[in-house]
Amino acid sequence: MNLIQHFKTFLSYLFIQKSYSQLGEDLVIMNHLAWLGKDPNSKGFYVDIGAYHPLAASNTYKLYRKGSSGIAVDVGSLKKFLFNLIRRRDKFINAAVVPDNFQEKFVLFNMDGYGSLVDSVIGYGAGETIAQFGPGTKKVKALPISELLELSFSTKQAKNTSWSILNIDIEGMDEDVVKSINFEKYPFDIICVEVFPRDGWNKVKEYLNSDVNFTMEAAGYSLQSICGPTLIYLRKNSLSRK
Repeated sequence: MNLIQHFKTFLSYLFIQKSYSQLGEDLVIMNHLAWLGKDPNSKGFYVDIGAYHPLAASNTYKLYRKGSSGIAVDVGSLKKFLFNLIRRRDKFINAAVVPDNFQEKFVLFNMDGYGSLVDSVIGYGAGETIAQFGPGTKKVKALPISELLELSFSTKQAKNTSWSILNIDIEGMDEDVVKSINFEKYPFDIICVEVFPRDGWNKVKEYLNSDVNFTMEAAGYSLQSICGPTLIYLRKNSLSRK
């Protein structure tokens, strides 16, 4: 590496955003895509459930910047406005994703104003207390996961793509939603799911013995990375590198 290249590297680290995720998940995802033999810079497709913000704490914005697009799901009219403004290739769905066996058509959702990273369906939030639910509690549409995925794969964003990613971050309902997914019908190459451990000092052991991990292994996925509470799974049949 010559002096000019060193200078370019120096500038890139100073002025170019490396990661938009909370804990670098987007960089890990891109690394895993390459390891599978997929090109992270090619046109891919993602479904981002619990997308929160088009830029901040996003596991998919870096992929969007590289030309990919997909479906973003969260609750809130302001979130919808910002996604439609900043990420115009994406389709935003304003709803709360629930497992297929969920009976209600609407749910009570905890949020105040724009919302936060811990918004959740009442009764499922990680570490929630009744005191959290005040003026910010609202009634929103419940969208079963299979209905969402069927809709997602029929959109123009899902057509002619070289890889697919599912990101689930819905504060406590993640595990139940994962169990409802038909992975043969919707074979995402990479799946990111947030799971909060009961014992922070033994979380890796807990993750490996969790229902989520057993479900993912039975569906042909392998746990390859852990970023905080986010488990990142790779589909074994997606491996195409030489």
